[in-house]
Amino acid sequence: RARGTDLGATMWILGLLTACGGGSPATEAAAIANEIEKDPAGAEAVLKKHGTTAAAFEAQLYDIASDPAQTDEYLAARR
Repeated sequence: RARGTDLGATMWILGLLTACGGGSPATEAAAIANEIEKDPAGAEAVLKKHGTTAAAFEAQLYDIASDPAQTDEYLAARR
């Protein structure tokens, strides 16, 4: 991955943590996914509330999926 991409991802994560009030990226992503699951029609509003976009959220899910520990944490928070 390009170095600039890592910085962008880090900034996105910091923004997400600030918007969501803390927690790990995996648990915060799970919280967003849980909210979207409850109201799929309101997905855009949920993403906006958390200071993210569909594209950025999808990218974060791919990052989480690439790390086994984060994946386990995400899945536990989705239960």
